[in-house]
Amino acid sequence: MAERKLPKRLYIDVSVIAIDECYGITLEGNVLKTPAAAMLFTECLPLIEAVEMEWEAQKIEIDIQSLPLFRLLVASIDDVGPKREEVNRKTLQFGATDLLCYRAQDPPDLINRQEKKWQPIINWAEEELNVPFRVTDGISPITQSQ
Repeated sequence: MAERKLPKRLYIDVSVIAIDECYGITLEGNVLKTPAAAMLFTECLPLIEAVEMEWEAQKIEIDIQSLPLFRLLVASIDDVGPKREEVNRKTLQFGATDLLCYRAQDPPDLINRQEKKWQPIINWAEEELNVPFRVTDGISPITQSQ
């Protein structure tokens, strides 16, 4: 099987630009697009700056495998965007089985580790989302607030 050649880097300038209330990237003044030809953008300036750094770090050839944040952003635009309602529904279903809310009944060391590692995440989510989470010990199902 022939080795796949990587595309050459044909740009010098990589810049972050404002796009309405969001941010995108230009290569030599051309707006960077996804493989599905959608404009690459996000509301998160630190994320787009990190993607800009990935593109800036490309040397002679562009290795898509060395652009993990770019690939993640592309997936969120091209793959998730058109199926937002379905993805939200599946995410909410998964949330109903989140194991952070199910704690061990013993041994004490495990109970302490779960409290130390997992409770700060629950506390953060409660504060950030302004919703309470029910936490239980054991495996009996509990229902979370909608």
